[in-house]
Amino acid sequence: MNKKVCLICGEEKDGIPIKEDRIVRFIRKVKRRLNVEKGYTIVVCNSCLKEYVKRRKQFEKYQLYSIILSVVLFVLFMILMLSSGRFSVLGLVRSFVYSLLLGLFLFVISYLNYIPELEVPLDELESRIGQKSEETSVEPVEGEEVVGLSKGKETSIPADTSKSGKKESRKPRSRRSGRTSRGKKGRRK
Repeated sequence: MNKKVCLICGEEKDGIPIKEDRIVRFIRKVKRRLNVEKGYTIVVCNSCLKEYVKRRKQFEKYQLYSIILSVVLFVLFMILMLSSGRFSVLGLVRSFVYSLLLGLFLFVISYLNYIPELEVPLDELESRIGQKSEETSVEPVEGEEVVGLSKGKETSIPADTSKSGKKESRKPRSRRSGRTSRGKKGRRK
């Protein structure tokens, strides 16, 4: 039995499997030839669904932008060639090939942040996420404020009150204490 590994967090969990498309099959084939294939079934666990939807939409947006930019550059190359006054068939073919190569390059670049599709449609996932967020929302108690934490989790903490009775929000502390790795001599002033 194959182990199921989450695409987003990398942990062994059950979840929704990804579609085995051309890109995934190509990556598996390359890994198999290099003898580094682990044979995992890639899934997206329930806790990472929101992050998956965000990344998948971003990937689709990058693909769309690369296609639009390629078309704009093609039209721009054609306009520049025609406006230069030197119209030739060779120039037309050359600008077409350059714009095609540039468009192909931009499209390949968009695959650097590739996120594969799931077996479940994206619309259905968004509805699942919406239902879960309504069930797990945190309601602040009077005298408390809601502070967002990483990965979409929220918690409520008591608000600071001064002697005047006004509420002052607490600012989160950073992990860095202002020190540098330079030691005592290299301190900033």
